[in-house]
Amino acid sequence: MPSERKHSAWYDNGNKNLDMLDEACDYDLPYTKSFANQLAGRSEGSFNPGQICEIFDYCYKKWRYVNDPNGHEYVARASETIASYLTGDCDDFAVLLASCLLAVGADVCVNTGHNPTGGHAFTEVDISQFSYDEILKIISDRFDNFNIGQLHTRDANGKRWLNLDWQASYPGGPYYDCSTSWDSYTCIDGKWNWQNIR
Repeated sequence: MPSERKHSAWYDNGNKNLDMLDEACDYDLPYTKSFANQLAGRSEGSFNPGQICEIFDYCYKKWRYVNDPNGHEYVARASETIASYLTGDCDDFAVLLASCLLAVGADVCVNTGHNPTGGHAFTEVDISQFSYDEILKIISDRFDNFNIGQLHTRDANGKRWLNLDWQASYPGGPYYDCSTSWDSYTCIDGKWNWQNIR
C-alpha cells in the first residue's frame, strides 16, 4: 500500500488542495491503473467517448454512498475506494472518476461547489478533441433510459468540460448549483492547477 498521506481532507487554501488531490488521484498506482484499464478496455483504443461511458456507468451503478465520520472530512485515495468496493461520499466518487480517466489519457477537472443548502464535489472530463454531436449520440445511445437532448458542458482553459456528477446519473447531466462558491482543480497533462470560479 502507498505511504502515509500528508493531505487527506479539503483545505480552505486552494493551493493546498492541489497537493491533496495529487495524492488522492493515484492513477499511476498499478492497482488503480488496472481497474481503469479493465473498464476502459470495453471500448478499446486511444482515449475515446466510449471509455467515458464505460467508466462512469460502472462506477455509478456500483456506487454505495457512505458518509465521512461526524466532524471529520476525509478524501479517500482512488485505490482505497476501489478496495472498499466503491463506497464513499461525493468527493470520493469525484476522485475515483478523475483517477480512472487520468489513467487512460484524459484531462480532468475536480470541482467543489456550495450553495445555501450545502456543498458538493464532482468531476468533469475534457471532450474538446471530440465532436459534440458524436459524443451526444454515443451518450444518448448508451444511456437511452434518459431523454438526453443536450449535454451539460462548460468552456474554460481552452477546453470543453463534460459534467460527470454522480447526482446527474449520466455523463453530461445537469450541473450542481454552485451559486455560492465554485473551485475548479484541473489536471491537464498530469499537472494540477486551481481556479476560483466564484
